[in-house]
Amino acid sequence: MVNKTFVFHSYKGGTGKTTIAANLAVFYAKRGKRVCILDFDFRAPSLHFMFGIKPKNGTWLNDFLNGKCNIADVLYEVNVRSDGKLAVGFANPSSDAMWDITRKERKWWAKILRHLLDTKRTLLRDSGFDYLVFDTSPGVQDSSMNALAVSDVVVLTLKGDELDVEGTKELMRFHKKLGRRTSMVLNRILFQPYEPVSSEQEESLLEKVHEEFEFPVLGIIPCFCDLLIDGSHILYALEKPSHPFVKKISAIANSIEKL
Repeated sequence: MVNKTFVFHSYKGGTGKTTIAANLAVFYAKRGKRVCILDFDFRAPSLHFMFGIKPKNGTWLNDFLNGKCNIADVLYEVNVRSDGKLAVGFANPSSDAMWDITRKERKWWAKILRHLLDTKRTLLRDSGFDYLVFDTSPGVQDSSMNALAVSDVVVLTLKGDELDVEGTKELMRFHKKLGRRTSMVLNRILFQPYEPVSSEQEESLLEKVHEEFEFPVLGIIPCFCDLLIDGSHILYALEKPSHPFVKKISAIANSIEKL
C-alpha cells in the first residue's frame, strides 16, 4: 500500500482504537515509512498524552480547521529511532476547545471536508508521506465522517462484548454506504476471565466473526493486562518492540498493506 489514507473508527469508546492507531503509526515509521497521524477525536483527544507532547506554540489541529494556520504548523515530529518519519497532529484537549467543536454546524463541516481533501493531497503528494492515519471519535460524529470520507481504508475496532458487537453491526451498514474498503480488528479479547485467547481459540473465533460480519478481520488482539495499565502512556511499538502486542500490530500492518 503506497500513499494511502486510513482511518481507525469504532462504534463506542474503550475499544483500544487510539492505542492501536498510534502504535501502528510508530511501527510503520520504524519500518522506514513516512507517516502522519492526526487526532480527529476532538471530543476526547488523547494522542498528545500518549506521545507525551504538548505543542510549544499552542497550535492545535483545531486552529488548522478554523483557518488560523497551515497543516505544517500543527505537525510535530516524533523520534522513532529509524530512517522513517513520524509526524503527529494533536487535537486541543481543553474543555473550551471541545465545546467549540460540538457547536459547529453541518455547513462548517462541509467546508472542512473540501479543506481535508486538499490537505490529503498536500501531505501525500507534496510532503511525501506514505501513509496518512486518522484516529476518530466513536460513532457517527461530523469530524469522524469527514475523516472517513477522505480515507482509502477504514479499520473498525471492537471488543467482544454484546453491546459493541451489535452496535458495530449497525455501524457497518453506514460504512457500506460510504463504499470504503473496511476491515475489522478485534481487541482485548478474553474467552474466560483473565485468560488470553489461544491460537486454536483465535482460529475458531475468526470463523465465527467471518460468519457474523461481512468485513474481513485483520487481526485479533488478546487482552494484555500490562497494556491496560500503561498502554496509554507507553508506545509499545517504540519502547517494547518484542512485546506480543507489537507482534499483533506487525501482523495487522502487513494485512493493511495488502488491502
